[in-house]
Amino acid sequence: MVRRVIAGALLVLAYGACGSDVDDRPATFTYIHAAILVPNCTTSGCHSAQAQIGGIVLEQREQSYVYLTLERFVLPGQLHNSPLLKLLRGREIWKMPPDQAIPEADIRLIEKWILAGAKDD
Repeated sequence: MVRRVIAGALLVLAYGACGSDVDDRPATFTYIHAAILVPNCTTSGCHSAQAQIGGIVLEQREQSYVYLTLERFVLPGQLHNSPLLKLLRGREIWKMPPDQAIPEADIRLIEKWILAGAKDD
């Protein structure tokens, strides 16, 4: 009996731990733009209307989507060939944003969007 109780408790703990990794945020460009790109890429003083580093402005959702897809920074369905992911996970000079890394959970959400076809929702 004690073994069953312990086994049951361990099962509940394992199940609870697995559930904590679930990311229920929407993998849509609207969400990714507002929650990830704007706070990380425009407020760091890089891709705002004032800074325009590399001529890239990511403040407006529509303009950001067109830029990322037409300039082929995002290749729908192709994680390993999408330069945006290489920049987000880059090292030293090629790391974006340069001041603080984007959390891995946010990068995984971007990956999920890309794998789903990188649609403009």
